[in-house]
Amino acid sequence: MRLLLLLSTLVWVALASASVPTHANATVPRWMTLPKTPKLPQPYQEGRVKRPDGTSIWYGKWFAQQDSARGRKRAAAHPPLVFLHGGLGASTWLGHQIEHFKQTRNVVAIDSRGQGRSTFNDTITYDLMTDDVVAVLDHLNERNASFAGWSDGAIIILDMLMRHPSRLERGFAFAANYDIAGTQDVTKSPVFTEYLKRTENIYNRINPSAEYTGLQNSIFDMWAREPNGTKEDFTSIPSADARRVWVVDADHEEAVKITQLYDMSAWLPDAGTIILPAVSHFAFMQDPKFFNQALEDLLQYPL
Repeated sequence: MRLLLLLSTLVWVALASASVPTHANATVPRWMTLPKTPKLPQPYQEGRVKRPDGTSIWYGKWFAQQDSARGRKRAAAHPPLVFLHGGLGASTWLGHQIEHFKQTRNVVAIDSRGQGRSTFNDTITYDLMTDDVVAVLDHLNERNASFAGWSDGAIIILDMLMRHPSRLERGFAFAANYDIAGTQDVTKSPVFTEYLKRTENIYNRINPSAEYTGLQNSIFDMWAREPNGTKEDFTSIPSADARRVWVVDADHEEAVKITQLYDMSAWLPDAGTIILPAVSHFAFMQDPKFFNQALEDLLQYPL
């Protein structure tokens, strides 16, 4: 099954001949575009955290660009803002958000195991990726953090909410599914096809292992089994924890069924819910200004 899935994926990527627009126009709506992949701002500090299984997790850190001592002190008073990318991606995909928020906050970006600049040992699960994030926080001596996650990164936020709630100060979970029945057939999406093309190119350029086929196999294996959250998992979350998380998706989401958002919203009545307009699974690139403002609203929201 894994091999068939991989082969079918490679075939539809290869056959996608039509180029995907990078900008919207009078005939191409914004949600049908995939803008140019953002550049990752140069980190002020970067490093690796070695995990017990030999995996090496890359992280980058940016310190708030404040001109005054008061501004720097104000930024330091907040937990860092941690960005978590989507499956097969890397932190560079969230470059617009990192560039924006590093002006006023201390920011951390983490490449999930096997992806971006991080390595792995053939095993990828959401629990392992969540535990990797906790290990990076420990390495940086951070008691907790605010998180912004996209797709798999958003699922990590939900996993952290359930298993490590004390480490999550706030969470912006964009485009998460809670079970495997919640995904759509992305082979029908030219935009997602273009995304997969770019992820392979980026991976081959920055990953020290450069074993993209092995990574795809491991990610597809995980997606066939996980996540497997239930109503009971969500309704058992204390309201004081749930209110620190916003579940977010797009009105033209092509990878996740919108009913997943509706379910999580119903099961987490104390959490916030947002549907971003005229964008898709790649809203953070298609309309970064609106996306950033929504995230800023969560960070400023009184708890």
